[in-house]
Amino acid sequence: MIALVLGIVLAPVALLAHHTVILATDTDRVADAIEPLLDNPEVQAGLVGAIVGPLDDFLLTDSILQRIADQATLDIDVPEFIDDAVTSLIQPIIEDTLERIRQGIGQIIASDPFARSWRQIVADTHAELSGVLAGDDYVEGAGATLSLRPFVQDIQSGLVDRGFDFFAGVPLPDARVTILQPETVTSLRGVVQGAMVIDPWSAGLAVVFIAAGIVLAPVRSRAWVAAGGGVAVGMVTVVVALWAYRTVVIPLNNPQTTPIVQPIADALFAYPISQALTIAVIAATVGGVG
Repeated sequence: MIALVLGIVLAPVALLAHHTVILATDTDRVADAIEPLLDNPEVQAGLVGAIVGPLDDFLLTDSILQRIADQATLDIDVPEFIDDAVTSLIQPIIEDTLERIRQGIGQIIASDPFARSWRQIVADTHAELSGVLAGDDYVEGAGATLSLRPFVQDIQSGLVDRGFDFFAGVPLPDARVTILQPETVTSLRGVVQGAMVIDPWSAGLAVVFIAAGIVLAPVRSRAWVAAGGGVAVGMVTVVVALWAYRTVVIPLNNPQTTPIVQPIADALFAYPISQALTIAVIAATVGGVG
């Protein structure tokens, strides 16, 4: 009975360990899963917001005239009363321009060249994160962010082509999307390191324990039922845990980037959830037959 219980407990742990290692180390698989998300309207809107946000601050928060003077490298100060008056007059124009800029950014994000840049940025970000989680590149306080700087440069050129000539000589601010907070990366590093240790043997050992528990059981038919039901419950627990992380934890840790991070989690969790449900159905069927 002890062997059977150990096997039942170890089965979902083995599944999670295996997929944790894959998600932490297989950059191509992660990039393949995330690349299609660029067609997701919520992701597109999130990327537009992440890029336009710094532009809003750049154009609206600071003195517009002083920005222009700084860019022209003129050693002058615009009088405050003139600055305020002119800014109030051009504010509606700027806001209308920003709305047209948002529309232009959305069109650029939906283009094929942008899609190729998206995959490369995802791959580069994952490769860097993989070194932190599974390798020796850990830096205290480091999080995981998608740097949208290459996007900003592409968008800058695209906006100039669309008639926004002002952007040709403006050094646009950087834009980033936080995927994992530093404290989450620190926690996940330990999880990934542990998963890499147990992944090579955990699945095989679970099968051995379950088989031994059934063979040694006084009543094998009951052992089959217990094994099937226990494994099925364990796999359903995995599905519920991943769903809870996606639905509850991500919005709490990443409230501003949830529209981007949640679809990423959906894409990355799709295969382990599918596999867990498949195993649960098989286990329940075998337990019922047994």
